[in-house]
Amino acid sequence: MDTRESALNFGKGGQGDGFLGLRHAAEVGSFHNVCVAFPAISAVEEGYKVFAVVDASGTYSKMAQEITLARLVQAGVVPIDTAAVASELQKSWHRDDAMQWADIYTKIFPPYRLLIESYGKAQEVVKKNERWLTENLPSCSELSATREARLGGS
Repeated sequence: MDTRESALNFGKGGQGDGFLGLRHAAEVGSFHNVCVAFPAISAVEEGYKVFAVVDASGTYSKMAQEITLARLVQAGVVPIDTAAVASELQKSWHRDDAMQWADIYTKIFPPYRLLIESYGKAQEVVKKNERWLTENLPSCSELSATREARLGGS
């Protein structure tokens, strides 16, 4: 199987109708200018929406990287990074496995752990305050009775 065929098979996700049921491909390789560029451009020519995961591969110089990225963009390839790929797959934080996704992001970008910890602490404060409010605030009927008493029973 040549590199182009490998890229298209990945794009098909083994189902024949494209990555995740769509005609998409994500390209990574050792070198931008060969391992990513050739199969990515070929996949675009085959009608795929192609994403080059630029932080998952590299090259031997800054100039080679810039030239290759320009070439890829001109061919219709969309440069993307690993965190963006994860976000595309995740789609939303409103899911049962959201904390598992958060853990993935901390592996991609370790300082993200601080944000996750901060969010967790904020959620604890909210829950504690909700409990305090429900335990300490008067009910609607109690508020109504107090209002009526202040207004003279009307």
